[in-house]
Amino acid sequence: MKKLLTFTFCVVAFVFSSCEKKQVADLTNLTLSFEYREVVNDKYDNNKVEIRSTSTPSFVAPDIWYDWGYDSGIAIMIGDGEHFFNNTGTYNVNMLYKPAVEPDLNAIHASRTLSMQVTGVPDSVWRAAVPVE
Repeated sequence: MKKLLTFTFCVVAFVFSSCEKKQVADLTNLTLSFEYREVVNDKYDNNKVEIRSTSTPSFVAPDIWYDWGYDSGIAIMIGDGEHFFNNTGTYNVNMLYKPAVEPDLNAIHASRTLSMQVTGVPDSVWRAAVPVE
């Protein structure tokens, strides 16, 4: 019985010690940015754009939300993914850094507005979104 209790205590101690805290970026060294490229869209009749975060430090990428400006303030978290646009043109994208940490899990720690141009022509070249000042 003593051995089982000791083993259980060791397992519990190991589990608690192996949990790590979420890393949150220092806002003085944080840069929010992304690159995009238009790709062929086989499924729908709209423009497909691939997005990848180039934010620094790189560990903030999963905590980036994108507000595309036409959804009345609704932001989505796509990480490195894709988005569809019905029309070509210039879009202002508000990037939000929301690391979801206590005490406010929905707090926006930083934001930046960038501009991207959707031309409707698929291209394999990654372009950097331009900051809007």
